Amino acid sequence: MRASLFAAAALAVLPSVAHADSIDLKLLGMGASQIVTVGGVRNVTAYAGEIKWGADTDSVPGIDETFYAYCVDLLSNALSTQTVVEETLTNSAAGWLYNQFAGAAHLDAAKAAGLQLAIWNALYDSDFTVDLIVGKTNTFYLQNGSTDARKYANEFLKQLSTAAVLTGSVTLFNARLGQDQITAAPVPEPATLVLLGSGLAALAARRRMRKGSAPAA
Repeated sequence: MRASLFAAAALAVLPSVAHADSIDLKLLGMGASQIVTVGGVRNVTAYAGEIKWGADTDSVPGIDETFYAYCVDLLSNALSTQTVVEETLTNSAAGWLYNQFAGAAHLDAAKAAGLQLAIWNALYDSDFTVDLIVGKTNTFYLQNGSTDARKYANEFLKQLSTAAVLTGSVTLFNARLGQDQITAAPVPEPATLVLLGSGLAALAARRRMRKGSAPAA
């Protein structure tokens, strides 16, 4: 994962589980997004928002054949095809932002651009704003973008700044060559949910039995 020291530290300290199988991703285009110009760790004009991918899922179950993701590697460009390793990223600022706002941002270009800007800021800076702060070393800031994208980015970062705990998981696609992405964590299979429910029911039944057989005081 090629990232700045801020981004590397933000991701490296978080627990993740890697799956051995590699996955081939094909870039299908953009989803809801806007063009922005950012500065700091990298001066670049690019799309900010959802990226649509197609996945070769023949050998890797549990991944949709097409899905939307957000960039977590501002220093690298997305390639038309990428070989990635799937990891589970937990308790991260970028993942928290994704889980909180990606659903509402889908099909909304300004919100999606704002979410991408907020994710980049959480990875590369520590000031909870995409605005340029005079007198500060700005390692990430928005140079040019829509008023709404800037507004949503700062709103999302404000909520991040007051979050008590950064809980939740996302899927991290760690690119061997190309750009790292995050997307939604897999939903448990129905059979897994049934087994989980059965286990909880059995545990509750055992507790009731123990309570009923307890000696009288």
